[in-house]
Amino acid sequence: MNVKREIDAANRRIQEQIDASTRAALIRIGVDVEAMDREEAEQRVRRAREAFAAFGEAVGTAINGFIGLATAFADGVQHAMEREIEESKR
Repeated sequence: MNVKREIDAANRRIQEQIDASTRAALIRIGVDVEAMDREEAEQRVRRAREAFAAFGEAVGTAINGFIGLATAFADGVQHAMEREIEESKR
């Protein structure tokens, strides 16, 4: 297990070095990496908002379904009680 962790850590360090070198190269050729970073951050926020909205919609749908089931159950109980009362009057 330690070997796997060490390999993963080494891979992360290598990727960080690659990212830093790439960033430096982009800056040297005049690319606005800050704007790229902002755009990436905005995209992450946008995706997170969309995911949260989808989650909220799913929860709302589930709650509406539960309310529908509870209402149907209550209506069934009410109908059964009314029927029982009518039968007891006979």
